[in-house]
Amino acid sequence: MFLDFNNMAKKIVIIGGGFAGLNALKSIYWHFKKQILKGAVELILISDKNYFLFRPLLHEVVSSTIEREDIAHPLREICAQCGSRFIRGKVIEVNLLRQKIKLHTHETVNYDYLVMALGAKPDLNKIKGADLYSLPLSTLEDCQIIRSRIIDGLEKADFIADKQAKQKYLRILIVGGGPSGVQLATEIRSFFDDIADLYPGIDFKSEVEICIFEASSLLMADFGHFFSHRAYSYLRENRIKVFNNSVVEKIADNYLELADGRVVEGSVILWNAGIKPVLPKFTPQINLQNDRVETTIFLNLKDWPNVFTVGDMACVTNRNGEIVFLPQTAQVASQMGGVIGVNLKNLIAKKPLREFNYRHKGFIVSLGKGRAVADVLGVEFSGILAWFLYRLVYLANMPGFVNKIRIGFDWFLDFFFKRETTEDK
Repeated sequence: MFLDFNNMAKKIVIIGGGFAGLNALKSIYWHFKKQILKGAVELILISDKNYFLFRPLLHEVVSSTIEREDIAHPLREICAQCGSRFIRGKVIEVNLLRQKIKLHTHETVNYDYLVMALGAKPDLNKIKGADLYSLPLSTLEDCQIIRSRIIDGLEKADFIADKQAKQKYLRILIVGGGPSGVQLATEIRSFFDDIADLYPGIDFKSEVEICIFEASSLLMADFGHFFSHRAYSYLRENRIKVFNNSVVEKIADNYLELADGRVVEGSVILWNAGIKPVLPKFTPQINLQNDRVETTIFLNLKDWPNVFTVGDMACVTNRNGEIVFLPQTAQVASQMGGVIGVNLKNLIAKKPLREFNYRHKGFIVSLGKGRAVADVLGVEFSGILAWFLYRLVYLANMPGFVNKIRIGFDWFLDFFFKRETTEDK
């Protein structure tokens, strides 16, 4: 079935509803508002989910600090505010010759201009067994699975007297010592500290173990020594074990195997060791670098200037002809999406396009309740101030007024009440 809406209008299609796609949508609407309202431009967003997911707060959903629905905002509502059409569907193929997009339902959508922002997903093929036995953290469903597995282990261990027998239920293994792995570890520890008195049969200080396995010599190595050293300090205080220079070669049911032959058992194995771009089939094939789509400095394709690529699935060619692999973060994706509107407008008007220049504003990493480490415009600091800034920045960037209120209320309740321990089944 062929979806055709208005052949008279210029049709701009965005595929992907993450940070890059959402900011591209807003940017295009800002620059084409009059044309959209007059019907001269038709704007369409396609996503396999009907909501935008604020992934930077997924770890707080795992720990029951935030309700899962509060970090999801309906894409249809956002599209309605931007005068655009929403189509729910998974993109299977992009035919550049015919300017058509094929969905999993075998329907097709044609375009005049295309913005690809499909993002990335956990790369579970890097280590043997990771796809079968480790749990990634990328979706709301992942949060529910991880949380249930952790609580299930506590329930089973609570009435086991033998310490060695209960250990298999109380050790959590995290593969990957990047910011996501560190945030998840500290958030789980905060969760345990909050609910410890509900499980009298468990000594949370001596019997519960959270372990991080990092292949390099530093945690969060890409963020610099300040972040790494502060993280180590907080992790030690929170009784979280860090194994540096520990390459995981195999993951199996309830254990992992390191390159040096060590075998470590655990009840839950969490994956935070890398992501890879989500790529549809391209006809004809396009230039890829390390599985990322190669773009010009203007974020469009050299051979297909009406096709732009932004976010985690893109790498950029700079002025010197060098391929630049920017961090696969929400900050980069948002900035990329933000320049699409002006470049599309200039492309249609046959004017020079604006070069994309990433401006690093800093990083903030949460280290559990009341603690964080931050780098804001080159100023590095940590502690309660960094934690308040972390929450303020994330709240400001969450779309939807109601979502902001709900998340703020979740954080307020977290100060006065125990976190939810109901097991999802």
